[in-house]
Amino acid sequence: MPFLKTKREFRPWWRDATEKVIRNGFRVATFGKTIKDKYTGEFKNDKKHGKGVQYYENGTFYEGDWADGTRQGHGVLSNDCGHDMHSRIYTGMWENDQPHGFGLKQYDDGKLYKGLFYRGYRHGHGCMYYPNGSIYMGNWIEGHRSGVGRIIQSDSKNYYEGIFQKGMKYGRGKYHHKWS
Repeated sequence: MPFLKTKREFRPWWRDATEKVIRNGFRVATFGKTIKDKYTGEFKNDKKHGKGVQYYENGTFYEGDWADGTRQGHGVLSNDCGHDMHSRIYTGMWENDQPHGFGLKQYDDGKLYKGLFYRGYRHGHGCMYYPNGSIYMGNWIEGHRSGVGRIIQSDSKNYYEGIFQKGMKYGRGKYHHKWS
């Protein structure tokens, strides 16, 4: 009986060599299935480490600090609008690929938050600027207005000062009316 040879999958010689190399220093690398998902920056032990820019398939890109393959330190996440223009989504501190520490975040509906983040949530003291001109200044817990805060109305500059819980007014508070 003749020996049956198993069909070998064709692999270019350079692919084996590339997989055996541990990247260190400044490199340009492509991750993912398309050319749009690429990283340009520093490596350490084959992980993103130091300064670098990561372009994602969905059109966003991150420029900033990396540690052990995750966004860590100061960085900017932006949207590519085309024609050499981009809009910032988040600017600030990162930890384990999430906003953590002081930052500035622009939301799709026009809201702007400037304050503290904890594991990706608005958490601590911060200010939210709404598209209608109203402003909330106060404490946040896990993304909700919680604790002492103040809402300033855009049209009249009247404001409410009191306690909030899970985004809603809670308990006693004071409404300050400004006479025009």
